[in-house]
Amino acid sequence: MRFSIFFRLAALSLLLTQCSIRTMAIREVGDLVADGVPAFERDDDPDLIRDALPANIKLLEAMLESDPENRQLLTLLAQMYASYTFGFVEPELDKPQNPLKTQIRERLNRLYLRGMAYGERALIAAESSCAEGLKVSTGIDACLNKLDKDDVPALFWYGFNVAAYVNRNFNSVSALALGVNIEKSMQRVVALQEDFNFGCAHVLLMAYFGSRSPMMGGSAEKAKEHYEKVQAITEKQFWLADVFYARYVLVQNDDQAGFEALLKAVGEKKAETVTNPRMALYNSLAKTRAKMYLNAVDDLF
Repeated sequence: MRFSIFFRLAALSLLLTQCSIRTMAIREVGDLVADGVPAFERDDDPDLIRDALPANIKLLEAMLESDPENRQLLTLLAQMYASYTFGFVEPELDKPQNPLKTQIRERLNRLYLRGMAYGERALIAAESSCAEGLKVSTGIDACLNKLDKDDVPALFWYGFNVAAYVNRNFNSVSALALGVNIEKSMQRVVALQEDFNFGCAHVLLMAYFGSRSPMMGGSAEKAKEHYEKVQAITEKQFWLADVFYARYVLVQNDDQAGFEALLKAVGEKKAETVTNPRMALYNSLAKTRAKMYLNAVDDLF
């Protein structure tokens, strides 16, 4: 009997050790992937990044199976789904007269919802009250106020996915109901770390207020304030802010002349004038978007 108990304990100890080693290995790989994100951002070849992201996403999802509460993996997945969908799926939807728009829209929604779900899981792992707070508007403040600076990446990428999803589903009541999550999550990011990801919380708030009518909570004044703040943070070197301002604020204000002038200016900008190499990919995507929106000016105005 004693030998039986001993072998059972030994087997259990070995199993726990193996699980611990596996978890440690997963977290080491997670650290490597997180540390490698700047390499993606410094690359000015969007096609290369487009081809690389899906494999990285599936690798992280496979790792998550063995460590489902890993906040770093959950946050990275929220980021990669947001980045891939925004950078490489949305442009296909915005192309004029694309015959596959219905299929692309369905795929885009699926991807943003996946990213949103991963971000939500990361926030719940950080603060249990977010399980209810992110679903019930009356509880969202209690959730967000308990988050700290370490939670900013998860909060930002959760909010990014929500904002992008809502932006493509203005005809959905359930999607529009998530608007409060966009506003409050990005305001919390600003309060905790205003310059995170080049001040992109201000960019999302700019688009949020700028794309809505006053009856829906929109405000051209608030949108402009957020635009000016991100311009100050990045010294006017983050060109996606200009593109978003043109697309979501100037279009809403029916300012076609300002829209065309701003996007043409983005198209003429030179990469060598940007001092932060991590903006390379974002600025390359901005130039592509600027050209695409200029080609769609008749549909937008």
